[in-house]
Amino acid sequence: MLQAGSGIEAPAKLRFLAIELFMIHLPSGKSEPLSHFGDHYRVLMRIDTTSGSHWGEIYLNEGSRPADWVAWASYYEKFLHRSFASEASLQAEILCSIHPFHLARAQLLCETLRGKTVLCHDSWIELTDQGDSRPLLNMAEAYISLF
Repeated sequence: MLQAGSGIEAPAKLRFLAIELFMIHLPSGKSEPLSHFGDHYRVLMRIDTTSGSHWGEIYLNEGSRPADWVAWASYYEKFLHRSFASEASLQAEILCSIHPFHLARAQLLCETLRGKTVLCHDSWIELTDQGDSRPLLNMAEAYISLF
């Protein structure tokens, strides 16, 4: 909770409750639009907040793939269970935490907070707040859950 000047706790407008990451390997031969660029990774994020669930995604090429997905995802731990007065204060926190190695992670977080709807490649199931993530678990090379 945020502290008001009088020592009374002010209600938080936004709080991250859980973050899920699905890393899906897209071999160059199987991902038609990206085939001439080599292997890629589709990274999907689901954030559960006090305002609901949000989905987002980014694509990383083989050269941008981290050696350790868990270490890569640890960037997001600093946002969990923290209260932000507004989306603007959260965006300010994201901007303050950006370093060159964090750009893709910050982009993924911002895309997810926009509430972008994601489509699952294999089944083309639209993922919403009620969406089932089991198909993604079956396709994912790696899965990380932060709560």
